[in-house]
Amino acid sequence: MDENKHQGGNFLSGLTIGFSLGALISYFSSDNGKKTWKKLAKEWEKARVDLYERGLIESPDLSLDEVKEKYFLHLKNSLLDFKDNLNLALIKLEQSKKKEKARKRIRRQQKKNQFKGI
Repeated sequence: MDENKHQGGNFLSGLTIGFSLGALISYFSSDNGKKTWKKLAKEWEKARVDLYERGLIESPDLSLDEVKEKYFLHLKNSLLDFKDNLNLALIKLEQSKKKEKARKRIRRQQKKNQFKGI
């Protein structure tokens, strides 16, 4: 039961990551998104040294595009992990279905062989 909760959490995480990645790509591909990206890049230049000093980024020379690429790489890896976990969950589900069918078949066979009286 606890394993099912864990798999459900993985599913929701993967779904959330997928939606956020899609939303980011579609927004920043639009004209408004491109304008916003330029504004963010200007603000990033002002803030990156402070972000480094606070320990939020690993280098003060990190550009916004590099942060974006790292974020997309992280999202991609998260989606691949999600896919692997989902495939594993589907395999386990298929195995449990096969075991249940085998148990039912054995029960039916045992009932057929029972003495029913005269």
